[in-house]
Amino acid sequence: MRRRKTFTERLALSYLAVIGVTVFLLLASFYNVLSARNMNLIDTTIRTYAMELSLSPQVKDFFRSGTESEEVGKYLDHIISEEEYIDYITLADTNSIRLYHSDRSLVGQHFQGADEGPAVSGEEPYVTEGKGSQEFQRRAFCTVYDDHNSILGFIMVSCNTKSIRLLKQMEFFRLLIYLFISLCIGAILARMTANSLKHRLLGYEPAHIAELFQQREDVLNSLNEGLILVDENWTCEYMNIPAVRLLTGEDVCAKEELQNITENCIHSLVRNNKTDNQFQIRHNDTVMMVDIGPISHNDKQIGTLILLNDMTRLQRLAQELTGVKHIIDALRATTHEQKNRLHVILGLLQLGESSEAMNYISDTVRYEAKNSHILNSIENKTVAALILGKMNKAHELDINLQLVKDSFLVAHNDYLSTEDMVTIIGNLIENAFDAVADVNREKRVDLFVKCSDEALLVIVDDNGEGMSEEIREKILTGSFTTKGEGHGTGLRLIRNIVSRCNGLLSIESEPGEGSSFTVVIREKRKRS
Repeated sequence: MRRRKTFTERLALSYLAVIGVTVFLLLASFYNVLSARNMNLIDTTIRTYAMELSLSPQVKDFFRSGTESEEVGKYLDHIISEEEYIDYITLADTNSIRLYHSDRSLVGQHFQGADEGPAVSGEEPYVTEGKGSQEFQRRAFCTVYDDHNSILGFIMVSCNTKSIRLLKQMEFFRLLIYLFISLCIGAILARMTANSLKHRLLGYEPAHIAELFQQREDVLNSLNEGLILVDENWTCEYMNIPAVRLLTGEDVCAKEELQNITENCIHSLVRNNKTDNQFQIRHNDTVMMVDIGPISHNDKQIGTLILLNDMTRLQRLAQELTGVKHIIDALRATTHEQKNRLHVILGLLQLGESSEAMNYISDTVRYEAKNSHILNSIENKTVAALILGKMNKAHELDINLQLVKDSFLVAHNDYLSTEDMVTIIGNLIENAFDAVADVNREKRVDLFVKCSDEALLVIVDDNGEGMSEEIREKILTGSFTTKGEGHGTGLRLIRNIVSRCNGLLSIESEPGEGSSFTVVIREKRKRS
């Protein structure tokens, strides 16, 4: 199996690649500049020699005589052999017949290239690129005049393109050497940087450090206790989600707001309790136990750790454990209802209405069977007691409250606490009672509760007056209640629970057709 490169190795390779690409681009640009400069130097050199030779008296005499001068020939041969950028020199008359050429066999022949026309016509010196008698050349032309300004011929000084390519190759090879040296230096620097970073990371890979950091965040945020870390100047450096929730009531808060809360709620208390590192405070109707401990490094205090414990959480837990109170209340209401029924039966028998008494007893048996169905389907006794109590209230209000078939709730579900279940179910049923209070037909409310591995579902349907889409939207956003000023607290509590658990609250309703409230919770809660 191929070994995966470490972060330091990847960093070194990336660093080296950046250096290599950067140096390559710089050298490529420099190569283009050098090539342009060399080409300009070649053009200048051949043009300058062509112009100087055209002004030489010996060359003019050579043109006038029409015969080769040994002295001029040697001089021109010397220029060709000594000058780096000159390979050929040609002297030709106005008929483009060569009078001199470094290759003597070409003397007397017609000039090759067909680019000498402007020079024969007496135009300014110019440079062209064309094929001579042997190969392609970079050629400079200059007209030769006599003392009376008459044209005697022209001079062509050229450099082979092969020589130009060789010059470019030499420059390119030199730049490759520079690139290689730069890469070697870059490799050394990249290795040094990678080793330094590896030392600072204590030998860990960044992915491992990120994993450890995420694990630390998950552990700290899963605690029930709030943790606040402040430096020596009481600037908030860290605060876990439970601490944010305890101080603000929300899971997310701006850093500036957290700093203000830390200073206002903690800093003053700490200064006033210098001799006591553990004390209680009340903040936003929440009682908290505060533990304060210094954080030191090399025997120097560098900060303070503040630990917050929600005392009301324990109180709520106790209330949840004492849910038997709801059962007692339900049993008391049931006992009172049973006494009333016995009195009715006794009265009917005394009046001789035995058939009416029998019908009444049958209705009572069906009612008790309904209660038995609730206890069998709802294993959470607190919630069952709540529903039984609502059943008795519904009976008094002449409302038919039914627990829908297939409803089921375990004693301890993974989604909501018993307190939240009581808040949601109790308020939805009460809202349904209010919705059907004024209808003239049979008043009916249906409750469906289902808990599965995928979600917790609570549905309450009523056959009340219903509501328009506009009112539904306003109720969902919390900006409206149909009950008037000072009401709507129940739905607001439901919205808060649903929002906290990332759940869903939906309303389906049509005017005159009733309403259906649905609560879906899919996110399982973290148990302490």
